Amino acid sequence: HLYEEDIKNAFMSVVAEVLENRESIIANLELMLKEVLSPDKQEAKIRKAKIRISALEIEIKHCVSENARKPIDQDEYNERYIPLADEYDRKYKELAELEGELESLIRRREIIGKYLSIIEGISMADRDFDMRTLVAMVEKAVVGLDGRVTFVLCDGSRFTREI
Repeated sequence: HLYEEDIKNAFMSVVAEVLENRESIIANLELMLKEVLSPDKQEAKIRKAKIRISALEIEIKHCVSENARKPIDQDEYNERYIPLADEYDRKYKELAELEGELESLIRRREIIGKYLSIIEGISMADRDFDMRTLVAMVEKAVVGLDGRVTFVLCDGSRFTREI
C-alpha cells in the first residue's frame, strides 16, 4: 500500500539531500540558465532562417513575374521555380521547428528559474512538508512495484527512496 505520509517523508528526505548540496546545485542551475538554456543561439538560427525565406520569396516572385512578362519555355521555368519552391517549403518547416524549439527552451528556462528560486529560498528549518515546494521542485514521481518511488526533479536529477 502507498500512503500519503510515506510519500511526504520520502520527498522531505530528497529536499534534505538537495539542501546538503545546495551550493553546487545553484551553481549548476545558474550555468544551465546562462549557457545551455540561453535563447541567443536559437534566436540567431531563427533570424537566419527568416532572412533566407525572405530571399527565397523575392527570387520566387522574380521568377513568376519574369514568366508572366515574357514567354519562357515551361521546362526552363520549372527548372528554376521548383527548386526555389522546394527550398522555401523546407526552410519554412525548419523555421516552424526552430520556433517550437525556442518556445520549449523558454518554457524550460522558466521552470529551471522557478526551481532555482525554490532551492535558494528553502532552508533546513523548513522541515514540514509543503505541497507548493513539491510541485515546484518535482517534474514527476514514479512509483515502482518494488515499493520505491523515484522523484525526478525539474533539473533532471533523480532521487529514489524506499517507501
